[in-house]
Amino acid sequence: MISSIFGRTKPINFIFLALFALCFLLGYYFLGNTNGFTLAQLPDFLITAALVTFTMLLIEFINRKNTLTKDNSYLTFFFLLYLCMFPKIFADVEVIVAHIFVLLSFRRIISIRSGQDVRSKIFDGSLWVFVAAMFYSWSVLFLILVFAGIFLYGVNYYKNLLVPFVALLIVAILGVTWKLWMGQELDWRVFVDMTPTLSFDKYTDLRLVFPVIFISGIALISGVYYFMKVGGRAYKARIPGWLVLLFFALAALLVALVESANTSELIFAGFPLCVMMTNYLQSIKRKWLKEAFLWAFLILPVLVLFL
Repeated sequence: MISSIFGRTKPINFIFLALFALCFLLGYYFLGNTNGFTLAQLPDFLITAALVTFTMLLIEFINRKNTLTKDNSYLTFFFLLYLCMFPKIFADVEVIVAHIFVLLSFRRIISIRSGQDVRSKIFDGSLWVFVAAMFYSWSVLFLILVFAGIFLYGVNYYKNLLVPFVALLIVAILGVTWKLWMGQELDWRVFVDMTPTLSFDKYTDLRLVFPVIFISGIALISGVYYFMKVGGRAYKARIPGWLVLLFFALAALLVALVESANTSELIFAGFPLCVMMTNYLQSIKRKWLKEAFLWAFLILPVLVLFL
């Protein structure tokens, strides 16, 4: 049933997902607050809903332009439900915004393969990463994706390698200008607060144990399948897949190094993981197994909400 609905790309599918997101967000705000949903929370609710909707649209756009999956709606389906498995992500607007900028960076880097406006794409990709870092310092890790794209696509001329540093200079100048304009103190520790902490105590919470175990198992299976699938392609066709795998590896490293009370850093692993899961799902021939896979993703977030 679910596979027949989301197995094709239709506008109605996105409407279904957007409505589900709104209902889930309302449920999260009601159940996550002992006083229920109040008017004071309405602006936060609307901002979060708008950002999540935009993120889904951006993911769909990146997928269509680069054919990371087949013509279906599974990627958006998985991504939304992945976020819902870790609903505390919705409470951290700055991380959601940083994630959007990282996705914008990835969109520019993966499009280098066209061979057009290469330097401009490298600049944009770098710029978006540094802007993301202003909202969430650890986002700067994804600058590795920029340099990976430069080398994988064979455009590693010295001028291109200097472009990210130009982007850094521009963002730094804009940041200083903004601070001076607002009359604020220039405290750069705010932007480079990157003390690694290898602590996983927060994942002992029952509401996180089940989703983490489920996602880890699926990530292992999907990751191995996707790695083998990418390895069987011609060199140029492999590069987008390699970038997706690197994206996921960097996100996993970020999750391991960062300590936050609300597990919001998990959002960065969502897109590449869902690309891998969608490719794995597309390989499943037995319809009942595919349905079970999709239903598990649909039911688990609802269970987490009521735990």
